[in-house]
Amino acid sequence: MIQINCPSCGSPVVFKTELSVYGTCASCGTVSVRQDVNLEAIGKVAELQPDGTPLQLGVLGSYRGKTFEVVGRIQITYGDGFWNEWFLHFNDGRTGWLGEAMGEYFVSFEVALDGHLPAMAEMRVGHAVRLSNTEYVVTNLRTARVVAFQGELPFLMQTGYNLPFADLRSDSRLAATLDYSEEKPKLFLGEYAEFEDLAFKGLRDPAEIDEYAVQSGLFVKSLNCPSCGAPHEIHGGPRSNTLACQFCDAVIDVSNPQLNIIYRAEQARSKMPPAIPIGSVAKVGDLEWTCIGFLRRSVSYEGLEYPWSEYLLHNAFKGYHWLIESNGHWSLLRPMAHVPRAPDGQVCSYADRDRILDGGKVFRHFQSGQPRVLYVAGEFYWRVRVGDLADTHDYVAPPEVISLETTSEGMYWSRGTYLAPDEVWRMFGLQGTPPYTMGVASNQPNDYDEPRRSTWRTYWIAAALAVLAVLGLGALTPSQPAFKETYAFMEFEPERARTSKPFELKGRSAGVLVDFNTTLNNRWLFVEGALVNQKTNKTYPFGKTMSYYYGEGNRNDSVFIPAVPPGTYVLRVQPQSGSTGRVSDVGTPTDKPSKELFKYIVSVRRAGPSWGMLLLLLLGMVVVPAWMTLRYNSFESQRWMESDHAA
Repeated sequence: MIQINCPSCGSPVVFKTELSVYGTCASCGTVSVRQDVNLEAIGKVAELQPDGTPLQLGVLGSYRGKTFEVVGRIQITYGDGFWNEWFLHFNDGRTGWLGEAMGEYFVSFEVALDGHLPAMAEMRVGHAVRLSNTEYVVTNLRTARVVAFQGELPFLMQTGYNLPFADLRSDSRLAATLDYSEEKPKLFLGEYAEFEDLAFKGLRDPAEIDEYAVQSGLFVKSLNCPSCGAPHEIHGGPRSNTLACQFCDAVIDVSNPQLNIIYRAEQARSKMPPAIPIGSVAKVGDLEWTCIGFLRRSVSYEGLEYPWSEYLLHNAFKGYHWLIESNGHWSLLRPMAHVPRAPDGQVCSYADRDRILDGGKVFRHFQSGQPRVLYVAGEFYWRVRVGDLADTHDYVAPPEVISLETTSEGMYWSRGTYLAPDEVWRMFGLQGTPPYTMGVASNQPNDYDEPRRSTWRTYWIAAALAVLAVLGLGALTPSQPAFKETYAFMEFEPERARTSKPFELKGRSAGVLVDFNTTLNNRWLFVEGALVNQKTNKTYPFGKTMSYYYGEGNRNDSVFIPAVPPGTYVLRVQPQSGSTGRVSDVGTPTDKPSKELFKYIVSVRRAGPSWGMLLLLLLGMVVVPAWMTLRYNSFESQRWMESDHAA
């Protein structure tokens, strides 16, 4: 640290880093250049404009495990707003920059690359550029203007000079800035960081920010509309650029203490009160967000208007979020610090994509259009006008949505999630009930998605268990019959009844199959029988008919007897096939020799599990998941009927 007295007023000017060559006296505002141990005054610094930043000189923070201190500041305007470049001195001796704009924080370091850096004339918004082995996309291309600076800086500064630049983002938080303010472009590489990850200490209090702006005479906390006299409170702090009066539709420049009326919107036909009153405060996590602005936008398709509402939410430390309402459906969107990736592995350098990838999810293109602003009310950080147009592209992976808005100067990605209407009302503590929902929103969660997944998951688990059970039971079922005997059916026979020898049926109580295999030929056979338990004398009767004529019919068949317990059994069968006892075919006694008409084999075995019953079970079980799938598909059909891809 170096301390040298100001050549103008004698107050100490402290240099936190030896790399700083320029400093501003905090007492008198004199700009001085450090020359060895002396300071040379070169003029007065322009006054900083109130821009609502929570940072200030002396703030401490942390980045990648290294502590830094904010020692300098450059304030830059880019049309309708400001951003700051804060000069950082790290505890390891390095210096860097912290870009702060609209609640986004970009930590960067100047890098000298070998080789050619693209000229600004070669750059286009959406073009892919490869720098230092990382692929970037140009997301912002414009010329800003330096308006003021403060503290110590590593180079000589002057206000009022133009700053042509290009901002580039990757599919991660890595980003780059090309500064074209000098003949040779300067490259700054770094990454976007979340506010809480930088662990700031010594920030300005939000009330202090507003009070400082009011005392500067360049900001008013409250005002009366210069057109109709209606009272208004400024909720967005010094970052608010315009205020649209809800009563007379005058749009006022609140960045100017003169409170000039920029224009009066012709919006009577589209005028409608916001469902969320301006000034309402929502609690989202641990942060409070104030609703400061309301837009009504619309796209036209085949002569029909499709309007929706957008609410601008503000937090002094995190910047801006958008709360979107369409047909009673709500989504909360925040800016993305990176660009998505295309399925081909390239970063999304343009919007003509059917699918994009982000955060491990696939987002499908839903709709593109050119919405027009119909109505404005409240505060905005840019000069919004009724009739303003933009090109938009929406991609969905319910309940999330990614939205891209493009202009000639920039492409702006935001990502959001669907909110239930009741949740929105709870966030803001609103009374009454939210507007009714109509139809299906582009990113509305499908209520049948989880039941569909869970029922199919349950079905496949149950089906697998059922198949395993059948296979297991089949493996446990004895493959050899407990009884098997071959009989001959004679033409004439006094007694055809047969009784088997006792045999054992083992295993558990289960079904039994009595199998018949015959040599029937142009005959029929009816077998009446019974399975008899030798111990309990319980009888399991059955009957079976078979026939085979001229190549048609069935020579073999089985009888299933359910729930037969293990034990010792005998089998009794009584066959019939057109001849009974020693009688002729016409019923008269005969002494003719008996001949064999056919043979039949009778066997008894434990029945294995039934694959047919398993199939019926599976068909019965599939009804519920199939029904859930039908409902899911119906919901999705309604969703995509509103898209650019409707059949």
